[in-house]
Amino acid sequence: MAYCCDCKNPIHSGAKKCHHCGSYQNWIRHLNTFALFTGFSLTLLSIWTIPFISGAFQSKQAEIATSIIAGESNKLEFMIANTGNQPAAITSIEIDSKMSFGIGTWYLENQLAGSLLEPGQAKVLNASNGSPIPSPLSTQVENILGSKEDLKKNCTLVIQYVELNGSNKTFNYPFACVPVNFNAPRGELSDNQ
Repeated sequence: MAYCCDCKNPIHSGAKKCHHCGSYQNWIRHLNTFALFTGFSLTLLSIWTIPFISGAFQSKQAEIATSIIAGESNKLEFMIANTGNQPAAITSIEIDSKMSFGIGTWYLENQLAGSLLEPGQAKVLNASNGSPIPSPLSTQVENILGSKEDLKKNCTLVIQYVELNGSNKTFNYPFACVPVNFNAPRGELSDNQ
């Protein structure tokens, strides 16, 4: 007479399985513990390796985002950020205007030209070219006009940059702007604002 390894009830000597609780009495009884240990180990291993595996399949690229803060007839202040996972080198910033008069492109000088914008980094820039440029509508005016009618995004802030792999990219940010008055003294907006 022998006793079950799990429930301790009497069983026949040499029995491979307990007729009371159904547990195996030989080496097979350790499989449940082994399976539990193996499952737990694989779970920990998969949790630990997820960042490495997802990083291997994630595309490496810079992603530019921007928001205009303020502007005058000769200066544009805006925030630029790299929301991607690779650095970007800003090569040029310009304003393209599609107004019925004042169509053109204004190339702007800025502090970031030729420097890297690292992933997760954001900067506030003042860009100008020393002459009148289309200026954005103020936030207050944009809020008033935007609630009454569809506000035309008649200008585009164009940011050109180079990714780490050497590819040239362009980011376009449309905004509502005031026409340029070339006769106005420096620092003044046109009468059409």
